[in-house]
Amino acid sequence: MRDDLSELRSEYDDSPLTATAVGTDPMRAFAAWFDDATNRSAVVEPNACALATSTPHGVPSVRMVLLKQVDPARAAFAIYTNLTGRKATEALATGHASLCWWWPGEPARQFRVAGRVEPVDRVRAAEYFASRPLAARIGAAASEQSRAIAGRAELDERAAAIDPERIELPDTWGGLWVVADELELWQGRAGRMHDRITFLRLGDDDQPRATAAVAAAGGSERLTRCGQVVVDPHGTRWMRARLAP
Repeated sequence: MRDDLSELRSEYDDSPLTATAVGTDPMRAFAAWFDDATNRSAVVEPNACALATSTPHGVPSVRMVLLKQVDPARAAFAIYTNLTGRKATEALATGHASLCWWWPGEPARQFRVAGRVEPVDRVRAAEYFASRPLAARIGAAASEQSRAIAGRAELDERAAAIDPERIELPDTWGGLWVVADELELWQGRAGRMHDRITFLRLGDDDQPRATAAVAAAGGSERLTRCGQVVVDPHGTRWMRARLAP
């Protein structure tokens, strides 16, 4: 490993990210950025994102997953996994999770989501499971995710014992929705003076649901003074604000 880690640095261009350009619909902004990322040679899997969860006692964990479905009307993002594995059990136990995409290139972009976790209904999960390649379905049925195994041979034996003609959605496999209460667009700028624009979902009381984000922004009074209430095409009210980098 090189010993000059402090010297590793990429300078970003100075393309601005304005509230006007982002607009009032964070999901439309996500779609535009996602489509742009699919055309970047530096981005191999534009749907790859980090999923952060924690135990009920606050012990965090994070890993890379693949986004598989989006519900723009609910500002919700779905991933699929073994429901007995660590990420699913933690997400369902606390009811919260966060996602983060990193798309290198010019401009460099990061999109972050935090919100409530809901299970994908079994009909929709079965439809997605059936659309997966055969090898992926066998792998999902064979793996007891996060459980200790004696070796690779044990996993291979379990996979070999599965009848490829009779694979159905396992009871232990399904999807998780992350329904966003907080969405953040980050764009790299020269000198590390990055642009950050956040959208915080407003509840029936017109207060942001993401209380941790409000606290980090300096409190509700400061957020209200610096931000603006906007309404997306689906009728969801958001507090849109610029954050210091």
